[in-house]
Amino acid sequence: IHIWDASVGKLLLSWKAHHKRVTTIAFSDKGTAIVAGSENSLVTVWSVAGVMSQQNQQGSLHTWSDHTMPIGQVCIGAGVTDPYVFVCSLDHTISVRSLLSGRLLQKVTLPCALTSIALDPLEYCAYVGSSSGNIFSVSFIEAASDAQQSITHPSRNMIKTFKTQCGGVTSVALSRDGATLVAGTEDGSVITWDTVTGQHIRKSSIGAPVATVVVLKNPLGMSGRGRGQVPESSLRMMPLGNFAKVAGSSGVPLKPWQQTMILIDSSSSSNSTIHRVSDENTITSMMESQGMTQPMPG
Repeated sequence: IHIWDASVGKLLLSWKAHHKRVTTIAFSDKGTAIVAGSENSLVTVWSVAGVMSQQNQQGSLHTWSDHTMPIGQVCIGAGVTDPYVFVCSLDHTISVRSLLSGRLLQKVTLPCALTSIALDPLEYCAYVGSSSGNIFSVSFIEAASDAQQSITHPSRNMIKTFKTQCGGVTSVALSRDGATLVAGTEDGSVITWDTVTGQHIRKSSIGAPVATVVVLKNPLGMSGRGRGQVPESSLRMMPLGNFAKVAGSSGVPLKPWQQTMILIDSSSSSNSTIHRVSDENTITSMMESQGMTQPMPG
């Protein structure tokens, strides 16, 4: 596992967390713990403070070995004192554990290999993508009413199915209100549903397998007034520099024309004009038109 300072690309720390490839990683809501799953079917929990102080790299807080096949994804709830950790695996099971104690709270078996998972805002249910192309909504309210800790044959009230018909599901995500489900698939499809009615809303394709789907709240520079429209004056998101590969060294900073630069035309004291530019040629031509020969800092 590697930890970077994203603002400068500096590699802060690296340590061997698993013997095989790490397949998924998640931070707790407060950023105090890291949970990682791997191809060796193990899930480990690490204290962020411990690994950053280099005192805890030889041992994790918890190591869970109840799964028998590679881990698909881990997801951590938003509990303040003791959040739940949801783990889905290619062994067809979902496990729910206490992050604080590591105790197994619930385990549910589904009919196919599970690749991805997302929680609704209230954590009443989990949406789990599978290799079969189906997405299962698993109600943990119904699961909690079952006296068994391990449920191998969930009832119909516990499971709701969304069908993609597009191959294996690689990633799932929910809107902030939990009303919209978004899924990416191996064939490059991105599909959305209404979670309440189960109605299919939209389908599009990116032409390549989808690695990860993320739902953002009003992304900066992407809030157009109409469908597919982006205002010309919208501010582009600032790209990050290249991350360093050697611990302790900083990343490669972006060149000025790779960033979003702002030139202010102050020739008119009453109405200044703001130009947002993104390429070297545009910057040069605008500077020449303003009688400038050297770029201004920042």
